[in-house]
Amino acid sequence: MRRALLVKRPRLLIGPGLPPATTTTPFSFASASSSKAADDNPAGNGLARQVIDYAATLAAEADEQQKKQQGATTSDAADARRRALDALGAVAPALAGASTPRCAVLLAASEARAWLGEWRGAARDASEALGAVAASDGALLPVAALAAVRAALIAGEDAAAAAAVSPAALLLLPGLADLAAGTVDPSSEAAGEAPSEEGRHPLGLLSRGRRLAAAAMRAAESEGGDAKAAALAAAPHADAALAPLDACARLSELRASEAADSVPLLPCLAARLWREAAADARVAQAQAHAAARRWPEAEAALSRAVEAGEAAAGGDARSPGLAAPLVLLGDVYARTARVMYAEGMYREAARLAGVEAAGIGSGGRGGGGGGGAAEEDGGGAEAAAGPRAVHPSLGALVAWRYAQLLTALPRRETEARAWAAAAERLWRGRGGCGGGGASSSAAAAGANAEAGGLASALGALDCRTGRSAAREGGVVSLLGRRLLRVELPR
Repeated sequence: MRRALLVKRPRLLIGPGLPPATTTTPFSFASASSSKAADDNPAGNGLARQVIDYAATLAAEADEQQKKQQGATTSDAADARRRALDALGAVAPALAGASTPRCAVLLAASEARAWLGEWRGAARDASEALGAVAASDGALLPVAALAAVRAALIAGEDAAAAAAVSPAALLLLPGLADLAAGTVDPSSEAAGEAPSEEGRHPLGLLSRGRRLAAAAMRAAESEGGDAKAAALAAAPHADAALAPLDACARLSELRASEAADSVPLLPCLAARLWREAAADARVAQAQAHAAARRWPEAEAALSRAVEAGEAAAGGDARSPGLAAPLVLLGDVYARTARVMYAEGMYREAARLAGVEAAGIGSGGRGGGGGGGAAEEDGGGAEAAAGPRAVHPSLGALVAWRYAQLLTALPRRETEARAWAAAAERLWRGRGGCGGGGASSSAAAAGANAEAGGLASALGALDCRTGRSAAREGGVVSLLGRRLLRVELPR
């Protein structure tokens, strides 16, 4: 039985920032297989386009509901997203023989689940989308691969993220392996080395720039606590990082502008991912400047990253990806004695990332990317530190940096211990970076973190007091919403 609906047809986007719908088009749950549903047959593409448009209309409805509530997720907004997800799920089986439209519908479903905070389901849908797309589809395959890797990372499923990095995906997305592996090897890039053909791809340039920024961090750390010597040691690597990262930003913006032609079924999703790559290049530039102790330049680069990140999210300042530049802005403010600004940045980064400290109060949920219903993997005070919108390693970084700042402030010890406990649970207990089990109390958590990976990578809790040295043991990625570890000298 055919059931027709009359729906508005906005731009194709499952996510925040959708403009008001303006035109209408009939939508039918007709089976694409009735017309052989092949990629070269318009039946499959037409059905996929209609259901994605319908889902996008419901997404716009949800956005309007949120705006009326000052960004809070309402039951009506969640219901609209759930109806979009139901529609996409109803059509996907009819596209079993059509790789491109099936992939597009599954990616749209993954986006809808992500908005609802169901990141494990989002990762499953994105992985299925990646499995459906043809290896020869040079436009949609990179979008599917990046979406699959990122959804798995945010869900805390690092093994699934690594599995999504296929040889075909790597050919089209050099540098994707870094995001999945969670590490950056600075020794693999020499400051004077010319980029290869692969390195001229936007994400290849981003990967090269990150490695040079990591080399700057390692060089600075090798000088111990001597700030002037650290700046001099890091400068050549930081300077070498700027050009490839500038090129990445330009080329990524160009690919975003071409998305309507290259990925016609999901142009706004493709454009958003490429714009996030451009923003990520600015984040990496800021970290290169910071390694060389160029604080004004780092602050300027992070301001550009925030602007680019908001643009990628359709102007939504609540995008969880913005936690990446904001926590780094907090670091810049802390290192330049602007304590009130630093605390504001850390609190906002925690809110966007969905990180909370038990007993202190909610940092909030990042709307549009990780808000909505919680997943089925628990709740309560001990689970409060589990972000639903970023990889656990980035959540741990946010909480640990905030704990370091609070440790340096008078009469903030209780809060500092709570945020340190949240950081340790994320670092060890959620697959973030450290492995091992979660501790049972805030005090034990802080002690374990001091003795383990957090203090080694990011500095001891008292580093903002001057009693110990701060450490930069990782490169933050906005695109991957994670911390990429860098092995530092002991």
